[in-house]
Amino acid sequence: MNLVDAWPAALLYAMATLDSGLVGFRVAAGRRLAIHKRGYYLRAMRQSFLLGQLVLAISASIAVLALSTVADTTAAWRLFLLAARNLLFAYAPYSLLVLLALAVYLIPKDDSRAIATVVILGPFTLLRPYVFLLGLGICWWQTRALLPCLIASFGVALQLALEPALERRRRQTTTSRRARGSTPRGLEG
Repeated sequence: MNLVDAWPAALLYAMATLDSGLVGFRVAAGRRLAIHKRGYYLRAMRQSFLLGQLVLAISASIAVLALSTVADTTAAWRLFLLAARNLLFAYAPYSLLVLLALAVYLIPKDDSRAIATVVILGPFTLLRPYVFLLGLGICWWQTRALLPCLIASFGVALQLALEPALERRRRQTTTSRRARGSTPRGLEG
């Protein structure tokens, strides 16, 4: 197995890592009334990044376990890389557009940030699950090998579960704060 040939898997890892951090931003966005939110967003992104790394470790472990059960590991590895390349047909353009939106977001003007959030990142958030499913459809259609497609489906399902899991955790935290009678974050004096 040649690690240089593993670029599709490495690129998918990088994209999933970026997606994990952005999931935290999406869950936190619009939830805090404070004016200075940078630390709040960074904490949310760090938490989702770490959870995303756990999800990726689980996916990688399942893939390694699956590879260890087949007779011809080299052929199976090639099929896994083919599946990864097929996923990239949908994920690479989407990720590139997200990165371009983030570049606009880095312009230090509030107007450009608002435009990047409302016009680009907002609709992309709505498209995210469909892009993930499109990538899986391409993977299943082009790869035509059960094991790598099942592993890809498992990984996509875990990645898509990040946002609902973080949203549920946020709601539980908010509910427990209200039950204790503490002031929600962002409203402290």
